[in-house]
This record gives sequence, structure tokens and C-alpha cells, in this order.
Amino acid sequence: MIVFGSAMTDPEAYRRWARPGILMAAEADSKIYAFAAAGSICRSYNLVLDRAAKVEGLEALVLVQQEVEILDADLCSTAREALADPEVGAVGPMGATGVESIAWWEGDVSAAPVRLRHQRFGGGEVPAFSWKTHRPPPADVDTLDGRLLVLSPWAVWNARFDESLSLGFGYDLDLSLKMREEGRRLRTADLPIAIHTRSLRVVKDLDLWIEGHITAQQRMEERLPRTAVAGVFTTTHDVFWAAARK
Repeated sequence: MIVFGSAMTDPEAYRRWARPGILMAAEADSKIYAFAAAGSICRSYNLVLDRAAKVEGLEALVLVQQEVEILDADLCSTAREALADPEVGAVGPMGATGVESIAWWEGDVSAAPVRLRHQRFGGGEVPAFSWKTHRPPPADVDTLDGRLLVLSPWAVWNARFDESLSLGFGYDLDLSLKMREEGRRLRTADLPIAIHTRSLRVVKDLDLWIEGHITAQQRMEERLPRTAVAGVFTTTHDVFWAAARK
């Protein structure tokens, strides 16, 4: 059985975007756990994991953010195929290698057809990562993006999100690092999605992102190949946005 889970801070966003995609992709026996958020996304997702861990015959847990619309009715078949190798801990539509911070998109990106549907200038749609070269799936990656994660039964039973990351930044990288430390592979898969967003900016709230970046780097500094010094921007993404503030 494949289970779907989502944590709602905005029930209307879930009803408009995540729910229709989940209902399209879900199978007759699929369970859907859509809960009101209980604090941070890490706490909320851990509650979903705890619930899914009790499901008999669990094949995978698909975590879907409320702004993410699944575009593939065959997602369950794709998930089964991607998780057929017991060494694979999780799969998703987006990820990267060469990751040095929570700005994972600065690494070597592998991504399925992901669309950004925005409300700027009357609304529209653009392909994600149109601004950089990226590889198609499938591919092994260092980290997966958290907007849509397909977790193996092993991950559901053994892995949990770090609830000390209360601002919600870097939770996907932290979980990815934990699974890789346990010898599990992470893979991108052909899982088309649309991300509904009000803004096309990579970072919507720069000050909050900076605070979350520093907290996450401090938590993960021993596990990353290169880390940022607190308060100092080290990636090109950070430098770009720092300059944009001036």
C-alpha cells in the first residue's frame, strides 16, 4: 500500500492544489493523511511518519506539500519501480549532488519536469531550473528537495525529521544526510509536479532564510563537505541575495 501525507498550514491551498493531485495518483487502497500542521513542518511530518509506520503492507509514503500538485496519475507505479532496490531510501522529483548548504539547487541538479505556476503579472507558468543546466532523472543525488518526497518503508520506520529546525529550512537536507549515513541511496525519479507560488523568487523572506540557514549549518556542519561561518555568506546564492538587499 502507498500512503500519502500532507501537513496543512493553509487548508484552502491544500484543497486547491495538493488534494486533487493526490486523489488522481492514489490507488483504491491508498490511505491519505492530511493533518493540520502541528507546529513546524518537521513536527508535522514526524506525526505523519508515526501514523504511516503503523500501516500494514506499507510500500511507500508520499509526503506532499500543500502547494504541490502531482501531475502524474502513474506516480504509484513510478514510486514502486524507483524503490524496488532495497538500498534506495527515498526518491523525489528534484535533488542534487555536490551540495554544500541548504541551498541545494547550487549543486549539480537532477530534476523531473517541474513547473512553477505563479501569480505574478496576472499569473503564468515557467519550467523550474530554466536558469541553469540540470540532468533528467533517474540519478543518484546527495539530497532530495522536500516539496515532494517518496519515502521507503525503511525510511518511515527508521528516519525522522529534526524538530530543532523549527524555521523549516534545511529539513530535507538533514533527512537526506541521515539516510545516506545509514548507507541508503537517494534517487530522483520521473515524477512531474507543479509548484504553486505567489513569487518567483527562490527565497521569499531573506531575513528568515538567513536565520534558518545559520541554524541548519550549525546542526550539519560536521556532515557537509564545506560549511558556512555563521553570519557570513559563502555560496553564490547568498552573495546574490545579499547584493539584492542593498
